[in-house]
Amino acid sequence: MLNVTTVKIASLTFKVLLCKDKNNTDFFYEDGNLKMYGEANYINQTIIINGYINEDRLLSAIIHELTHAYIDTIYRGVLISRNDSFNEEEVAHFFGIYGAIIFSEAQNIFRCIKEILCK
Repeated sequence: MLNVTTVKIASLTFKVLLCKDKNNTDFFYEDGNLKMYGEANYINQTIIINGYINEDRLLSAIIHELTHAYIDTIYRGVLISRNDSFNEEEVAHFFGIYGAIIFSEAQNIFRCIKEILCK
């Protein structure tokens, strides 16, 4: 795993890592085909992005994993206590508050990853 950057979400700091190991069974099947674009892990405070996804899907994968990290950090207690997920109104509320922040951070991570991949 390659260190990319860190992202502060509330009181937590998540490490953003880039997986460039095709033998990693979390991200690749045994035949080498892509299994997963990324992973956000609240317990380890990591966001891992697969370094072999197409550039046109990279920003989307980063936004996706950042959103998981934000939801897990900010709403973890609420969702666990309700044993539930968001309804449509809650999704819109979340996006209204955090959407621009997530997109801005995702663009920064995207630039950092592109620098690493271009080396």
